[in-house]
Amino acid sequence: MNLSFDTTRHTYAFHPHDRVTINGSEYLPVSHNEVGWLFAFADGTGACQQFTHKELSNLGARKQLRVERRYFGAEAAQRRLSRPDTAISLLSERQQFLLCQRKAWVEAFLEKERLGEVNRTDDAIRANMGDMTLYVFNLVTQQLGRRATHASGDVVLKKPPSTRTLRRWLKDYEQNGLVGLVQRTEARGNRQSRWHPDEVEILMREVRGYMHPDRPTIDVIVKKVNAAFVHRNAEREAHGLPPLNCPGRGAVRHAIRNLEPFLVELRRKGAAAARIKFAPVGKGLDVTRPLERVEMDEWDIDLITLLAQAGILEQLSEEERIAVGLSGKNTIRWKLTVAMCARTRCILGMVLTPTATSNAAIQALKMVLSDKGQLSTVVKTHGAWHMHGVPETMVTDCGPAFTSNAFQIAGADVGIDMLRPRAGIAELRGRIERFFGTMGSSLMSELSGRTFSDIVEKGDANPEDRACLTENDLADILVRWVVDVYHNTEHEGLDGETPAECWERLTAKYGVTPPPDVQRSRQIFGQRLLRKVGKKGVRVLGVHYHSTVLANYFLHCPERDVEIRWLPSDIGAIEINLDKTWHTLPAVMDGLDGTSAQLWMAAVREVRAADPDRKKHNEKVMLDAMNEIRARSHDAQAAMGLLSEDWSEDRVKREEAKLMIGFEVGPVPASKPRKDGIGQSLLSDQDDSSAKAAPVSAPKGRRKGDSKFKMGDRE
Repeated sequence: MNLSFDTTRHTYAFHPHDRVTINGSEYLPVSHNEVGWLFAFADGTGACQQFTHKELSNLGARKQLRVERRYFGAEAAQRRLSRPDTAISLLSERQQFLLCQRKAWVEAFLEKERLGEVNRTDDAIRANMGDMTLYVFNLVTQQLGRRATHASGDVVLKKPPSTRTLRRWLKDYEQNGLVGLVQRTEARGNRQSRWHPDEVEILMREVRGYMHPDRPTIDVIVKKVNAAFVHRNAEREAHGLPPLNCPGRGAVRHAIRNLEPFLVELRRKGAAAARIKFAPVGKGLDVTRPLERVEMDEWDIDLITLLAQAGILEQLSEEERIAVGLSGKNTIRWKLTVAMCARTRCILGMVLTPTATSNAAIQALKMVLSDKGQLSTVVKTHGAWHMHGVPETMVTDCGPAFTSNAFQIAGADVGIDMLRPRAGIAELRGRIERFFGTMGSSLMSELSGRTFSDIVEKGDANPEDRACLTENDLADILVRWVVDVYHNTEHEGLDGETPAECWERLTAKYGVTPPPDVQRSRQIFGQRLLRKVGKKGVRVLGVHYHSTVLANYFLHCPERDVEIRWLPSDIGAIEINLDKTWHTLPAVMDGLDGTSAQLWMAAVREVRAADPDRKKHNEKVMLDAMNEIRARSHDAQAAMGLLSEDWSEDRVKREEAKLMIGFEVGPVPASKPRKDGIGQSLLSDQDDSSAKAAPVSAPKGRRKGDSKFKMGDRE
């Protein structure tokens, strides 16, 4: 039985152009073997450092390994010249919404281009602008829905972009993905001219250079064409021949578009990208590496206690519908969001939610990036759920949870190519669809409270009489079934190999990209909150965060609201925006690294219930309470790992108003000298407010119990 959380079994892969940061030092990957990796310091000194696979595995599991993919590559360096290298998640809500509006225009054009209804000329774009406007309006309305905020609610579609602007957006998006739409880059065009055969020969010789792994831009090709014509005309002038006319930028672009698309994709981005883009509709995809392609989808669970299938509505009476939650405002229907590695068939993440939401999709993405060994240990599975890493491509459907701005931005910041096949073609997500079929037939049929797919299958049985499972039970069963049964069952699509065996074999051969470090995770997945800076720092759910950087900021900008990023799964630190620069702010209380907000709130409730009249509790009491809760609530922790949690700003405010008013946590009081002068008397874990000791005078400008950071005379 797996009784420990093993963090030493992962094998990570790195690209030669990656920037890897370990303990504050930056490295370049050099080489690797079966023992580990050799890295060169990025400072150019030539010094090297070796790390074993076990050491890197531990660092990755603790999110202390930062990998910036292709950072030292020519394409990334060129991109940094024109735009800041920042996470899209750190943009304001309004900026993110405007960014996703641009993306909607790009998607609208690419969809019509794929159908052959438009090309990139001014006339064609104008002729299709009405259809594209309707597409964008529907997509933006779907993304906002009833969750529109004050920041995005006042954004309206005033008018379509110009043809030139749309082409510029297309270029930026195709070269750099979603981040390419953050800032504008100017593009210039020249007029065409009549060509001589020699002009065509020179032009096409340079244009073929566009099909190169370095992915030169059109501007680079234009410069090479100009240089080639200058050189040829100098030679012609020496022989008394008239000069050739140099083609303009528009002619170069036209020549590039006439290149064979498959060869362009193959030579610029590789065979895998070419297969994905040009694979025939309905045929399976050839994937070779773990996490090369991850499929994510939603499924309605076939249980009355958690779900009622829509397929039997017409067969149920009104009383039956009410009993199973299909009438009225209260519903007990649940969805399961699942992420699967297409190559190994391993399940990388599962989230239970009453309805499809972007929060559930984002939580499933976080599970893909995280080692789930701790969750499998809590459930006491025989195997370990350690499969994780950064996917190369993630394939979803066009549901609102997956098309939401939040999910798309999170995927882009992690560095994942987000792909959505055309609606109605489930074959492009065939592996995940087959997994749901396997779960429905082999797992759900064994559970009590199961509904039936049709009235014939139902017969005389009344599932309501057997509906006894809770969400905790279901979460426990799902983890056990996936880790111990599904991952260890021979799979036809793997030629008889089990998913767990396939993962171990291929990760040892290819490795996987490690997940973002904890700081990057807070920036991407952290909840956006506004907090006021005080002399005790910043407070969230009763936890104080402080540092010398914040103390210096407070001296110049007291009592000001600041933006923070707070990660509910790890409240040991936060990210704070001070004068447009982000800093990491640790918790003043020790021992909170890796602690979830859910566990912290459970400890607060327990401590307050034990002594409702107390105002201040020391840190040891809180830590002991959390340890006791961990020890006795394994089943609840399993559900917490799979159930989608809402930690919106409104919920945080409600929790603070309900539990945190008059609740303080302070350090363990120091020992005091005895009145008789012999020995010391040790205070108990409780507050010493009742002790009748002589008052201790505090230095001027600072009272006893103030923050340990010096604030000067400011009260």
